[in-house]
Amino acid sequence: MIWYIAYINRDHKVSAPAENAETTTQSCIFVSKTCENKKLTGFSESRSRKPRNCVGYEIENVNKSDILYTTVESTVSEPITEVVTEECITESAIQITVPETEAAVEAVVEEIIEEYIVYKPSTHYLHKNSCRWNKDDAVIIIDTSDIEARRCSECNPDIEIMNEYIEPKPEAPSSDGLTYIKHFSRGTYYCYGYETYGGSGRYLYDCSYGNGNGIKGSIASSYLYYNYGYNYNGERTKVYLEVNGYPEMSGWYFVDDSDAGNSNVIDFYYIYASNCPFRNQGVVEVDAYI
Repeated sequence: MIWYIAYINRDHKVSAPAENAETTTQSCIFVSKTCENKKLTGFSESRSRKPRNCVGYEIENVNKSDILYTTVESTVSEPITEVVTEECITESAIQITVPETEAAVEAVVEEIIEEYIVYKPSTHYLHKNSCRWNKDDAVIIIDTSDIEARRCSECNPDIEIMNEYIEPKPEAPSSDGLTYIKHFSRGTYYCYGYETYGGSGRYLYDCSYGNGNGIKGSIASSYLYYNYGYNYNGERTKVYLEVNGYPEMSGWYFVDDSDAGNSNVIDFYYIYASNCPFRNQGVVEVDAYI
């Protein structure tokens, strides 16, 4: 179908329609409508069938000389209007789903160490099971009614001692089998805060505990080392010492180390200074036998 269209401008001049102008569905030369409070006029060659575009339009006569273009052939499909429905999402309608993360929870099992008391028959000492001296012949006990015991000064076990062990005084050395070595005017002590080895390469025994077999502990002496070495008569060198003012310290000691070279010094080894019975005095006098 051919459409005849004309447009009147504000100067009453008819302009050609734009290339993409929408066409009517029926023959219509021009129409008029009110736009911006001004009336555009037009006429139709077919009054019997007004195009739908002309509904409500007012038909008036114009001079045909004002028409610049009289016919336009156009076949344009009517535009399709897409209706977009926009949903209004209110805050109350919003639901945020947070994925649950199941954390792997490891059961922390705290190791509980049961505390108990042990007794060493060789030294008559009582220790906690956590004490470093809990070894060798130590046995678990629950009371001290049938034993003679003494308390370890390091771990200080909490147990009642029914029969206190008192170390027997050593027999005074005599010329029978023992040789007097000399008097040492400076009996001192040394410690490291940990277990260690002496110049002999042997393990040093703390002089407050001994080795559990009759040896009171390890000493260092340059005089004893130079004269007897670390091995004497085919066995580990040991000497008998009498400590003036501390009879409980008298007994046999291993010569396991050497001092800086003072011939009047004997050093008693302790892991901790607090273990030394004469730590507040600092110096004692010692007589040595072999």
